[in-house]
Order: sequence, then structure tokens, then C-alpha cells
Amino acid sequence: MLLLVGCATTPQVASVPDGVQSTLDLNGAATSVVWTDGDTFTFRDGPRRGLEARLMGVNALETYGPVHRWGDWRPEDLLTLARHSADVVAGAAEACRASGKKDKYGRLLVDCPDGRAELLRTGHGHLYPFDRDAAPGDIALQADARRERRGMWARGVPTEIVTRVDAATAENGWTAANWVVSTDDGRSRRVGHREEHAVCDEVCVGRPPAVPSCLVWVPWERRYTNRPPCLQAGPP
Repeated sequence: MLLLVGCATTPQVASVPDGVQSTLDLNGAATSVVWTDGDTFTFRDGPRRGLEARLMGVNALETYGPVHRWGDWRPEDLLTLARHSADVVAGAAEACRASGKKDKYGRLLVDCPDGRAELLRTGHGHLYPFDRDAAPGDIALQADARRERRGMWARGVPTEIVTRVDAATAENGWTAANWVVSTDDGRSRRVGHREEHAVCDEVCVGRPPAVPSCLVWVPWERRYTNRPPCLQAGPP
């Protein structure tokens, strides 16, 4: 899932979504959480109940629909893999730390080294340090997973993965940017454009002999309600 660091916050809510439950040590205190995907969890109780948290340094594939494609993967198969990522990280994340910093969506940023390492080792997540360099150990874990064709690397290894697609609109001056991440070191780059994008358009990076990576664009407000046909294999 995409990580964007900023200052904006959103109100804490009391509801807790369905997902994979686990208990982790956060800043020295046992904390009950529910993982909604491979890199995001929600606090189940205590003063943070309902608050969403985002793992640092790693990105898991989207779970709202069959939107990823590369190599010999079918989008539906990558979606199945993505939905299993919550089980992978829930069983591995133990000691975690949070400084209180949040991303632009109001999610608490949490560092769970064991959970991150397991996602990278199994190919259920890829490097995403965002505004810093990935740790050498994390780079080595991903390199090994790619070499052994584990998880998302089993049917093709793109040099970059599309992690975010935006459409140009009148509101943003008919300019927009897509974001792609290197599968070598996790560094991300911004690709500016003026494409309007229709709902369900597929945006790709990379040309043969490289393995292209693609992401389907669906506006945020239509990912879970009023869902378009391209997401029909999405959340039940």
C-alpha cells in the first residue's frame, strides 16, 4: 500500500474493521491489533482503538481489487497473494516502535522490523523506504526473494512497480503524477503527466526486454462503493 508522509491528520474513529488479529509489542506495551492488509493495521482497544497504522519501509500490494499486473501474473492471482499478506505479517510482527508521526492520511507510522523482514523475505511486500534509503539488510532480503522467485516475484520481476496513479483534472491544473518504485533499492520516483485517465485505465512502466509493471486506476471514492466492473473480483 502507498506511503505518503505529511502533516495532515484525520479524526480517530472507534470502529474496527475485519481482518487478521494479532498482539504485538508497541513501544514496550502489549497491543491488540487487526491487520487489514499486508502493511496496515488498526488498533483494537485502548486509547488508540480504531486508529489506523502504516508499516514503515515496506509496501504490500493493493487488496481492493485485481489492479496489479506484470510478467505472467494474472491480476486475480496477484490479488489472492495480496490478501494473504495480512496473515504473513500478523504472524511475524512482534516488537514495534512508533514515534507518534503520522502520514498524510492520519495513519500512525510504525516500525516493525520483524514484520517488514518477513514480508520482504516471502515476497509479500517490496521495499518502500519513501524518503530515505533502504537498510542494506532489507535490500538483501528482497534481492534473495527475487532471485528465488518467491511470492510476487514468482512469475516475473519488473525493474519498477507502479504504486500510485493519479489523473489530471481541471482542479489540479490538468497536471498529475504517477509514482513508481525501484525493485532494486526501493527508491521511488515521480512521473509527471497530463493524462486524464478513465476509470479502469491501466497505466504501465517499463518496455521489453524489461518486465512491464501495470496498475489500474480507480478513484479512491469508487474502490469500496459504486465499484466499477474492473474491480469485480475485489472485496467480497
